[in-house]
Amino acid sequence: MTKPLLPPGGGYKREIAAFLLDRGLAGVPETFLLEGVRHPKFSTDEPKRGSVQKFIENVGDSSSVGSSRYSVCDVHNIGILDIRLYNLDRNEENILVQKVEPQDPMCITPPKEAPASCCASPMMVSPPPSPQPQPNPLSTSANRSSRAFSSYTRPSLPQSAPTHTRMSRAISSPTPTASPSYRLVPIDHTYTLPTNFNEGVYFEWQYWKQAKEPFSNQHLEVIKNLDPSADAKILRELEIEEEAIRIMMFSSWLLKIGAEHGMSLFEIASMMTKTVKEPSFLETMVLNLKKLLLESETDNLTTEEFIVEFIRYAHTQVPLFKEKLRKKGSGTK
Repeated sequence: MTKPLLPPGGGYKREIAAFLLDRGLAGVPETFLLEGVRHPKFSTDEPKRGSVQKFIENVGDSSSVGSSRYSVCDVHNIGILDIRLYNLDRNEENILVQKVEPQDPMCITPPKEAPASCCASPMMVSPPPSPQPQPNPLSTSANRSSRAFSSYTRPSLPQSAPTHTRMSRAISSPTPTASPSYRLVPIDHTYTLPTNFNEGVYFEWQYWKQAKEPFSNQHLEVIKNLDPSADAKILRELEIEEEAIRIMMFSSWLLKIGAEHGMSLFEIASMMTKTVKEPSFLETMVLNLKKLLLESETDNLTTEEFIVEFIRYAHTQVPLFKEKLRKKGSGTK
């Protein structure tokens, strides 16, 4: 029997996880845990739990405006997030578009603890407050009201999460006229963090011209400072499955290693794309590594131990993929 790609009932955890792991870079709207939810139309009287997300004013989804109007910075922000989450369904409908009026300030200063990077939504120009001791994101409220929406819990980053990875989007534009008039906001992250490779990623932005632009120095610094191990701790607190955490670490390290070797967002995404007949380069690399470890009788490893081996192996394989892709002339000039 095939193991489910996404465990039933785990969607709300993934919505919260996307908000926590993004740390403000791509602008995932604030997302909270909702507990003790009852409604007459529910099939049972048992209280339910789920996630609730801050409403974002918008002029439509990304299909309502030509992709050429979007900034490289915004596209790279969302791409970085999608790769880390191994997003199975980044389509045009779950990228909202905000219109930015010409008189609105476009350049802002990010928080001191964040790398100077990338594009800010009007809702996230202020640095986030210092983390305060709060309940676990999935802890149950002791006092529940009889109302339909009885309580919600604001997720907080665990103390183990490095503060330097908390980011705010800020546009780096040489002149005011270079600023884009639209900003992108990613939503709907239920179909992320799968537990296996049975289904391939889908990135709407993959073939946009912005994805083929090189990463800026600011984005390279952001990627360099990503800490997949700290992200794994957050996901474990959310009770995300260990198999999903392992895939998140594979894709996050693929992003880091690809960027280190000078690959574009498009090229890194290409390593995660599978076809009907062939698995993705990432999946093939993981399978080959498992075979090598099995042959050497060192296959019984923890997630962290396996990731160490994956990093070593990926450093030898990623440059080969890059060379092969560029020889084909796909997506590069």
